[in-house]
Amino acid sequence: MGNEIYYVGISEEKPKTYDGYIEILREVRAIIRSEPLGEISKDSLITKIDNFETIIGEMLSGREEQAYQERRDNDDTS
Repeated sequence: MGNEIYYVGISEEKPKTYDGYIEILREVRAIIRSEPLGEISKDSLITKIDNFETIIGEMLSGREEQAYQERRDNDDTS
């Protein structure tokens, strides 16, 4: 299993915003840390969440760059 992201019951027509994802992932980490799991299991889950957070951040950064480039392109044609 890699870094696949599955969307269940979500329309593919609207872009995902991921508003509040940092706070949500912070809460998920806290829940995992409070569970009676071994440290290796906790570390593994936390690492997966950290990687997921990085993927979301990179995706949102790419969207910002794309929007900026589109604005520049539109300004150049005006």
